[in-house]
Amino acid sequence: GNTRLRRALELSDRLVVTTAPLKEYYQDFVPETRVIPNALVETTWFDLPSTPRKREDKLRVGWAGAQQHLGDLDMIQTVVAHFGKQVDWVFMGMCPPSIQPHVKEVHPFVSINVYPQTLANLDLDIAIAPLEDNPFNACKSNLRLLEYGAMGWPVVCSDVYPFRTGNPPVLRVVNECGAWIEALESLLCDAELRQSLGDGLNRWVKSNFALSQHVDAWFHAIFDPVSRH
Repeated sequence: GNTRLRRALELSDRLVVTTAPLKEYYQDFVPETRVIPNALVETTWFDLPSTPRKREDKLRVGWAGAQQHLGDLDMIQTVVAHFGKQVDWVFMGMCPPSIQPHVKEVHPFVSINVYPQTLANLDLDIAIAPLEDNPFNACKSNLRLLEYGAMGWPVVCSDVYPFRTGNPPVLRVVNECGAWIEALESLLCDAELRQSLGDGLNRWVKSNFALSQHVDAWFHAIFDPVSRH
């Protein structure tokens, strides 16, 4: 696969990637590489109707993601167990067996067309974004923070490269059980902090990561003349 990819890049004039680490990794194989960050389509993401549930007594804390996040979730299973009786855990996409006993709701994968609204319907009070600190994850984008931010949810996330980009207003923590527990506790007991972090992240996403703000960059990436060195 790698050889085929290298060959394809050598035949290309320009490569567009979403992050600086990806550019660094691939720039030697292609004449020109440009970074255009991930962005959200405003009409799809920024005006979603929400149907808030009535809180019985527990807050809803959740996660959304796909199969390749197994290692990330294994890393925080102690944290999930720790809060199992205190919060309603809500998982969408994947939920490893080790975590399932502590989770109130598990929602299946959905197609991308209905994903934004289905995510909004999870109606979370706090969202988490655990990521192991490894080279693969270092090349990832901050898309998960953008999606959570579009929902206006406060976020606790791993202190890894993709989640430092642009300095988002989130609680970034080292991947250590005690740090995660402390960060979640600080949000669980402080409704004002939840509100201000959620609103702050929402403003941060809308002012930096709306697709309309990146249309020019895409236009130039596709139509600029090629300058071969």
